[in-house]
Amino acid sequence: MNRRIFNALSVASIVAVAGVLFGCSGQGSPAQKAGASAAGSADAPKVAGVSREGGRIVVGLEDNFAPMEFRDKNGALVGYDIDLANEVFKRANLPFEHKSINWDKKEDFLLKDKSIDIIWSAMTVTEERKRIFGLSTPYFKSRQVIIVPINSSINEKNDLGGKTVIIQSGGFVQEALKNFSGTNGAIAKLVEAPELTVALTNLLENKGDAVIGEEMVVNYYISRSPGKFRILKEDFGENDIAIGFRPGDTELISKINQALDSVRKDGTEQVIYKKWFGDAVAQ
Repeated sequence: MNRRIFNALSVASIVAVAGVLFGCSGQGSPAQKAGASAAGSADAPKVAGVSREGGRIVVGLEDNFAPMEFRDKNGALVGYDIDLANEVFKRANLPFEHKSINWDKKEDFLLKDKSIDIIWSAMTVTEERKRIFGLSTPYFKSRQVIIVPINSSINEKNDLGGKTVIIQSGGFVQEALKNFSGTNGAIAKLVEAPELTVALTNLLENKGDAVIGEEMVVNYYISRSPGKFRILKEDFGENDIAIGFRPGDTELISKINQALDSVRKDGTEQVIYKKWFGDAVAQ
């Protein structure tokens, strides 16, 4: 599945592996447990391009990408994107609900049958998606970061030469690593793990020297496993994350962008970030 250029995490395996190693959990409201959220008053202003009864905006997402959006052990929909969307729609005074979708069919749901009005699901900005969708201002950046054990002698990217590196299967960073050469030459061995939690577990079990993975996911798990890992300052590239719209829904895009800007300027965005990712972990 081509979700965000890299493979989405499996919630079942996250619970199985991370539940022991990282002790992760989520909290949700009764509304979230029902798989929907609502914001805005009953007399909220109508927005051009959204013709659904009552003007309720349907937000499509794939609910298996912790910590951005996933189901907790009670089935509640939780995550960074969920908390941020709740705040943004409240400030925009727009009623909405979340709807789980098949990510591979997101274009059809949004553009053809219009069963959803927005895609808000940690979507990476690419040149192709710029042509297909209307996009919000980017609200998140995620680097391909390098993770090593806390006492590792690896301190910079060049130190990866001659080492064994673990990555998540299907990650686009694999292409960049093919041409990498460090102080001691190319990477000696590239090992693929089905999920990032598995890669980090393998790193602690000395099955590799470093892990390269998505910062948004790495920070979540490392913050729940203090004193075991370090993230190097250097990385293998950065991605913008944005919300997808129908290209013609300019009024809706503008309202969401204004609310995002408000959340960012008054510090609420940072509060939500800290809840899910903890304090900054880069060196």
